[in-house]
Amino acid sequence: MSFRTIGKIGFLFVIIGFLMPIACDQNGFEIAKYMMENEEIFSGILLYILFISAIIGCIIGILLAQKKDVSTSSQWAVIIICIMSGLIVYFNHLEDLDLQSGAHMILTGWIISLISQFFPDSNSNKHYSSNKKCRQCGNVYSGSSSSCPKCNFSLYEETNQSVGNTWTCKKCNEVNQITASSCKSCGEYN
Repeated sequence: MSFRTIGKIGFLFVIIGFLMPIACDQNGFEIAKYMMENEEIFSGILLYILFISAIIGCIIGILLAQKKDVSTSSQWAVIIICIMSGLIVYFNHLEDLDLQSGAHMILTGWIISLISQFFPDSNSNKHYSSNKKCRQCGNVYSGSSSSCPKCNFSLYEETNQSVGNTWTCKKCNEVNQITASSCKSCGEYN
């Protein structure tokens, strides 16, 4: 499991912090409701967005733990939305707020999620050729996914052995040049 996946626990801190007293002995929902009732609708909506984006961040963490592909850009988007929605509310009401433990918990969650995002994925240094043929269902696909998009069969089990400038086909044991995307003898994809 990558550090980036583990870092999604930071979103759990954000959710817990939102449910704790953030300011004025009120949790995030109570503050958002108060703002909405006092014609600060934008700030109230931003607090709800903070909470929802933290939930989405936790879901992304679960998907990553299950080895599902989640784009790095969507991970960044969730982190940025979560942090910016909270900071906008904070800076718009800086003089009104006396921050409490929930706010500190949210800040801790943001820091954990943000720092972990700078670490590379554990799958980023695995290289697959552009074309693969699933040994389970026969589907031909391309990309760097960790499993077949059709039947979800793991790619790690079907990688041909490569040594130096050659790779050996698992199907027929033919030695091929590393630049070849398929076996010269049987046509099996590398």
